[in-house]
Amino acid sequence: MQTWMYAGTVAILAALAGCGGGTTTSDDTAVPDSSADAQDAAVRLPDVAIDQGGNDGPGADQVLPETTGETAFDFVEDTAGWDLCLTNEDCESGYCVPGPDGKVCTIPCVEECPEGWVCKPVGAQPDSVSICVYPHLELCRPCTAHEDCKPGAWESADYCVPYGPQGSFCGIECGKSAPCPAGYVCEHIEVGEGVFADQCILESGECACTQAFSAAGASTECTVSNDAGTCSGERKCEASGLSDCDAPEPMAESCNGKDDDCDGDADEGTGGDTCVRSNDFGTCTGSYSCVT
Repeated sequence: MQTWMYAGTVAILAALAGCGGGTTTSDDTAVPDSSADAQDAAVRLPDVAIDQGGNDGPGADQVLPETTGETAFDFVEDTAGWDLCLTNEDCESGYCVPGPDGKVCTIPCVEECPEGWVCKPVGAQPDSVSICVYPHLELCRPCTAHEDCKPGAWESADYCVPYGPQGSFCGIECGKSAPCPAGYVCEHIEVGEGVFADQCILESGECACTQAFSAAGASTECTVSNDAGTCSGERKCEASGLSDCDAPEPMAESCNGKDDDCDGDADEGTGGDTCVRSNDFGTCTGSYSCVT
């Protein structure tokens, strides 16, 4: 647009110069003495919208993008992400990922992502790309295996962390560059036999169920203990929240065919007591046996 306007301006100036008819200027008339002065004069002329009548350049109503040297998917500038989606095909980036409020179209990244999101590689080398993902999806989810804590197709170092008798719940990797969210602390803990990792764990209280955890029926193993022993049970996320541990209370063994103390054996120690039976023919000594 500027090139066309400048050409038009030069043409106008030339026409004005040709209309002098041999008239000379007076000594006190200011005449531009350099090309820079001429350009200054041209700039003061009003803009004239020129219809180029072709496809040689952008239309008058087309806004050209600024060139910043950053990628087209810079997370600050990009408008192709964060729309709700169901499948990858719904997204310009090709990636529909779970977020805190449902699935959204994410964006490619190099290192940085919007607050609360992290940049993770997806796909196999050498064709892998990095996208922004939401790392907290499975945080505090009831779990029975590390696989329960892997939120998607990207690599993660999230583990199923034991919380004692109340069960195991998903942690997320943490460190200087990956701080924990509010209410969680980063701890170096054992997540397997001889395996340690830095994980975000709940600072206090008990993990709560989300709608997603309840819909998935997420569950964990739990225990109830006393002097008689330790019994295992299950807790799960229901519509009303995290259920209580359904483990039975350990009891001393009795002759009932059940493993009352949850040690793997039933009725052990319930027989063998001495007993005596007598009649006219004499007295016999024996022992009780548990028969169920």
